[in-house]
Amino acid sequence: MKVKKIPQRQRMSFLPSLFGGYFLTGESFVFGFMDKYAKDYTGGHYEFMKAENGAMYLKPDNGYYLSLPNYFNEVISADFCGIIATSYALNWLIHKAHIKGNDQLFNLLLDRNQKLNDYIGTFKDKDYDLVKFAIN
Repeated sequence: MKVKKIPQRQRMSFLPSLFGGYFLTGESFVFGFMDKYAKDYTGGHYEFMKAENGAMYLKPDNGYYLSLPNYFNEVISADFCGIIATSYALNWLIHKAHIKGNDQLFNLLLDRNQKLNDYIGTFKDKDYDLVKFAIN
């Protein structure tokens, strides 16, 4: 499945499209996730990526060594870092929307998460296993 970088003129609408009303919180979560779990991460520019099926994720400028609480410890590509961080953000925001009783946002975030998981499902076996291990 092909993935495209969002053009500059569409960047302003990307985060609200991905995270709905939690777009600032979602972006901050991704940055914080990378800061906490990516070795030698110092911030930087992110590309906004969109797959043919509508899956969206934030992609940092480099790959990193990720060390997660679920015993995932691997050097991974920038794309995989972004997919994993975005998946964690979506799952946290889904829970937050549910707790607050915001059904519309809850359903939007579930849809975004499902599309991202469907995209992950197209990866080759080794890559699929790597990403699923990181997000499970």
